[in-house]
Amino acid sequence: AYARVLAAAGFRVTEAASAHDALREISRRDFQAVVCDFVLPAMDGTTLYETLSEAAPALAQRIIFVNGWSGDPETSRLLEHSGRPVLTKPVEAADLVDAVRRAAQGT
Repeated sequence: AYARVLAAAGFRVTEAASAHDALREISRRDFQAVVCDFVLPAMDGTTLYETLSEAAPALAQRIIFVNGWSGDPETSRLLEHSGRPVLTKPVEAADLVDAVRRAAQGT
């Protein structure tokens, strides 16, 4: 659903089935932003962010997190540490597009 919304807004979108797939794609080409759920198969969003921070620090500063629940201590620590935005599910299309535009512009 996110991919359709972003494509309709004019973004070129690459989807990844897992964090490992996402990291593989990131190593192959440049991306302006990353939209990442906290809950992922085999590697959670925190680990993906930490890995991305080492492999592509500039891109790690353009990640947008999506979260289905709030108040989780690990999630709160990551958001405080990273300073990255988080969109709470259900995500409104306009909020998603706005967050990706801001991240892609480095703001």
